[in-house]
Amino acid sequence: MLESQEIYRFCAQKRISILNSNFITRPSPTDVSPFSVLASQALWESHGHSAPYEDMAQYITNKLSEANLLAELLDGRNCFHWMHHEGRPAGYSKVILDCPNEFVAAQNVTKMERLYFLKEFHGLGLAQQLFDFNLNLAKQAHQAGIWLYVWKENHRAIRFYQKMGFEIVGDGLFKVSDTHYNPNHIMFLGMRDEHNKNCICQNPLAQVFPHK
Repeated sequence: MLESQEIYRFCAQKRISILNSNFITRPSPTDVSPFSVLASQALWESHGHSAPYEDMAQYITNKLSEANLLAELLDGRNCFHWMHHEGRPAGYSKVILDCPNEFVAAQNVTKMERLYFLKEFHGLGLAQQLFDFNLNLAKQAHQAGIWLYVWKENHRAIRFYQKMGFEIVGDGLFKVSDTHYNPNHIMFLGMRDEHNKNCICQNPLAQVFPHK
């Protein structure tokens, strides 16, 4: 069984060529400037209209600044990857292993905190490839599943995750500013334990906290 630190070292070192024109790597601290530009633009394109302009602009300025992202990149709990398409940054992901959620019974679950792509790269199957990459990381760490937050009005993302097998297991609020919160679904994807072949895809807490 791989320990969490072994998975993080794998994240830091692994470079996977998916197609001749696509590759996934772990961004290094020296990448923080272009990485910040990518993260800011991708969030603005997907969620810029989800809150008042001033609130979203301030959130992006603070949360995705070079200084804040550098601190996140240096935090060993975070596993970032970005994907290039034909030499250009197209999207990125952030996952955290062993990050429980109150709506999921298992404790050894992965939080997919971010999976974003620039609009110009939509429809190329890149999000599927980056998602599969992170799914494999979670499987190697013997995680029981993956959970995430998704804005209720982001219908494209909801359809994507449902296609991947995620189910809505709860609701929550995402803080954009002191005066604005976005309503989010909490979605969960259970995974099969390949060692004992038992399917752990059901979420027992769905009976305790039914989605309304």
